[in-house]
Amino acid sequence: MLGGVYYVAEDFWPLNTSLWIKEYPHTTPLYAFHALLDIDIGSFNAGSAVPTLNRNHIHNLPVVKPPMTAILAFDRIVGELYARRNANLVESRTLLATRDALLPKLMSGEIRVREAEALAA
Repeated sequence: MLGGVYYVAEDFWPLNTSLWIKEYPHTTPLYAFHALLDIDIGSFNAGSAVPTLNRNHIHNLPVVKPPMTAILAFDRIVGELYARRNANLVESRTLLATRDALLPKLMSGEIRVREAEALAA
């Protein structure tokens, strides 16, 4: 999809049609991600049949670069929010798995609520 901007915090293998940032000499990954979200990258489509992005068009865009202290403060606050979101996702998946394991057994009468509480603890 042309114009998709994604933040990947772990190792990944991009497709050969992807553009990615390897180094962040004057910013941080999270700040760069959010700055790119503000750009309508899809409007830079240079292809006709196949959506194409000429990275030179993006390189020439003017950007406002806040002081590094502001970028680092942004990164600290937003990084904590992402960490909380990721912890919530893990907890949500765990709760879903617990529900999916226990609900059929509760409905069938195979186990009772007290037994399920002991299993879930």
